[in-house]
Amino acid sequence: NYLPGVKVEWTEEDTRYDISQVPIAYRNMMARSEPMVLFTMTAVGSSGVKPLADRDKIPVLSFTGSVATAQEPVGYVFQETFVPEINFNCFLNYVADTWSGSRPCRVASLSWDDPDGTQHIKSGVQTAAALGIDFKKEYAQVAPVGTMDFSTYVTRLKELNPDYIFFPLVGPPTGSALKTMQAMGMDTKKAVYIVMSAGGMYEELTAVAGEEATWGATLVMADYAYSDPLITEDQQRLKSLMEGTKFGWDPRYHVNALSFYTSCKILYEGLRIAIDDVGIENLNREALYNALQKIKNFDTGVSLPVTFGPNDRLSNQSCYIYEIGTDSIPHLKTKKIYNWPQKWPGVY
Repeated sequence: NYLPGVKVEWTEEDTRYDISQVPIAYRNMMARSEPMVLFTMTAVGSSGVKPLADRDKIPVLSFTGSVATAQEPVGYVFQETFVPEINFNCFLNYVADTWSGSRPCRVASLSWDDPDGTQHIKSGVQTAAALGIDFKKEYAQVAPVGTMDFSTYVTRLKELNPDYIFFPLVGPPTGSALKTMQAMGMDTKKAVYIVMSAGGMYEELTAVAGEEATWGATLVMADYAYSDPLITEDQQRLKSLMEGTKFGWDPRYHVNALSFYTSCKILYEGLRIAIDDVGIENLNREALYNALQKIKNFDTGVSLPVTFGPNDRLSNQSCYIYEIGTDSIPHLKTKKIYNWPQKWPGVY
């Protein structure tokens, strides 16, 4: 009853993290339900559905995606809190703020060759150069999609000896890479995760590598971990919702549930604005699309505030910096929020 008189019916299609399946899933969805709005969960889904949604003028709320999908050009995909490129650039600002070594901090990355894994490289190189951080294109180790044996790539990382290693990977391959690092005597505390690998897929990551392999590592995300001082009323509501399901509640895997909760809160705020604009009887795709662009500094209760605009499809460009504790729960390293508002020459 968040919005009296509004009933939402859900249908689902599985793209299996495969961009070739996105048009098929989209076609099936359109045949089944003629949706008013779409949710997507991955950068692959977000970028794959963009030309279709722009063509058919269907607003898309995408938990995961890229700056490029949101901006090139601005269209119907509204990007939410998880953008690996933003996560990485916010992290670089954190490094510039906290590094006390006598030499520049050296940062590397390990990823698959997909929209999630490579979007951080170009702008990251520019940001690092501007901030005096040692990150170069050749420090980014990019493996073919589906790679699980990272021996060759981890060997290169060991030779490079970075101070931090950024992991824009899903959980199982991240876990595999960590196990290889351990076997080679590398420090897994150098790992820097994003919601995708240390939050949304932490259960899968630790099933492969074990929880101890993540303790002391860094997590960068715009979403709130379930730890003080970020246990909000919405956090408690989400906990109560999860406790009543077959999945149950576990704060270690809390971020797994944030994705759809965030999408739903933004959707309902958009619907509220649209109803104020056109009335409930005239609620349609166009009204919702226009309404989403009017969301300003909206507190979801589970993430940093969301703002969209006529030429703005990025909900925010800010992140918190966490450390994963021995309880396997992320805790704030600092209450400071790190931003990436810069646009360095030659990037955008």
